[in-house]
Amino acid sequence: MDWWWRALIGVGVALLFTWIALLIALLVAKPGTAQIKEALRLLPDLLRLLRRLAADNTLPRGVRIRLGLLLAYLAVPFDLIPDFIPVLGYADDFEARADTLVEMCRRGYAERMVLSQDDSCYIDWIDPAVMPFLAQWHYLHIGAEVLLYVRERGVPEAQIETMLVDNPRRVLAGAAAA
Repeated sequence: MDWWWRALIGVGVALLFTWIALLIALLVAKPGTAQIKEALRLLPDLLRLLRRLAADNTLPRGVRIRLGLLLAYLAVPFDLIPDFIPVLGYADDFEARADTLVEMCRRGYAERMVLSQDDSCYIDWIDPAVMPFLAQWHYLHIGAEVLLYVRERGVPEAQIETMLVDNPRRVLAGAAAA
């Protein structure tokens, strides 16, 4: 078996175990909530996204490889800098995602991306003692950190507005028409 098949299977297994751990944590913390239904959809949605990206011939191979590497990097069960180290622990993940965003904009894909943030700030079952270690879990993460980072690396305001305003408007208008 080639090394890349073993790596792909390893990432898949890590993703599956992470998903199962998330489900168990949700069941223990909040049995019977809507979050469990959303968590059940997480892995199938991610796999569907990966399949569609891999099959999208309009994206250059290098872009598809970079997105795949980012997803693999975020899925592995270890970090370059462990997450329990305050601030620095999440910095490597943030920079990997933000650098991918900058590169995608540089290659002209801003019209295909929407910048958003989930509502994880609302999760009430996380121990308050853990919150200081989650430095980027706040409502202003995109506006205060992501946009600053991408602007410093040369992403034009027009592309930022496209990802924050124009693309969501287009997506939501299409959803309303359906």
